[in-house]
Amino acid sequence: MAAAGEAGAQRVRLQRTLWGSASHLCILVIGLAYYLVGFVSGTQLAILALLTLIINLGFIGAILSGINLWSRDPSLTFPQLFCAPWPAVYIMYFVSDPQARTAPLLMGLVALMFGAFSMSFRRLATLAGVLYGGYLLMVIGLYLNRSPHFEVRAELLIMVAYGLSLLMVARLGSLIADLRRHLRERNRELEATMRELTELATLDPLTRLPNRRFLMEQLEKESARMARRGAEQAALCVCMLDIDHFKRFNDTYGHQVGDAVLCAVASSLQGALRQSDVVGRFGGEEFLLLFTECSADCALKVAERVRRAVATVRVPELGAHGPVTVSMGIALHRPGDDMDDSLRRSDEALYQAKAQGRNRVVLAEPLALNAM
Repeated sequence: MAAAGEAGAQRVRLQRTLWGSASHLCILVIGLAYYLVGFVSGTQLAILALLTLIINLGFIGAILSGINLWSRDPSLTFPQLFCAPWPAVYIMYFVSDPQARTAPLLMGLVALMFGAFSMSFRRLATLAGVLYGGYLLMVIGLYLNRSPHFEVRAELLIMVAYGLSLLMVARLGSLIADLRRHLRERNRELEATMRELTELATLDPLTRLPNRRFLMEQLEKESARMARRGAEQAALCVCMLDIDHFKRFNDTYGHQVGDAVLCAVASSLQGALRQSDVVGRFGGEEFLLLFTECSADCALKVAERVRRAVATVRVPELGAHGPVTVSMGIALHRPGDDMDDSLRRSDEALYQAKAQGRNRVVLAEPLALNAM
């Protein structure tokens, strides 16, 4: 499961990287437009394409090979965004028209928005500084080289506008990231609440066994499965179990000791049953057991094992009134029987076990069973 989850995470990281490659492709398209209108040479365009290819293949290769998993940030978000502006800075340096140089700056804003998925405002501000620094270095280079197309007032205006835009986008991006983190936390809280509600709806709060509602749902499912597959392939036995003399425990020692008896019996039942069987608290001191894919003979053997296991239970507070014993009634759930009929027959068999002296297992309607 862990390997499958990591593989899925890697696919998501690869998809995000490919989306990042789309922004690089946009820079390449802008470079091609520069070349077509005569702002840059073919050699400069080729170098731009080479830089773009190296950067993108490097990050895609890191994810495909799994090298990214060595990083604290397997998505490599910050490194990818750090490398994003440099091809644009390179090609902007050679553009002769100051106004035309602003086109790649828009892609810098797009790159910054990718950080909104996971970065804090501090990291986004750092990235904005990198983008702004790249543009500033280009401007300084143009100034030092005394480019005839360098206009100080225009460049200062662009620098101010670009800086403010980066700052605003970084702030908006951090708000989006904070909102995503908040939603993730709320979703985790909601999932925890749903698990608690599910437990309340399906588990007995004392014994932590499935409650009556869950047991009836399971009986209905197993009954439907038996109807589809046939009784020979999916035999089902219903067993009603009652703790002997439980009222005496409550009357003599109090309900707290009675609760301890219930929990001890519940734990013993879980340990004695097969993995495919279902057990739950039906109500009061009664438990319902569903023996799935089990014939009547098989159910008798499992029930006897359960009865002997419970007889070994010791509750220190009971003293001379121990050990704890149980009586059990089993009914074969047959094709055409409804759930109430099976429960009634298992309950009748339970009362027969009580009448015969308790601490025993009785199978309901053996003659009808043999007739089948």
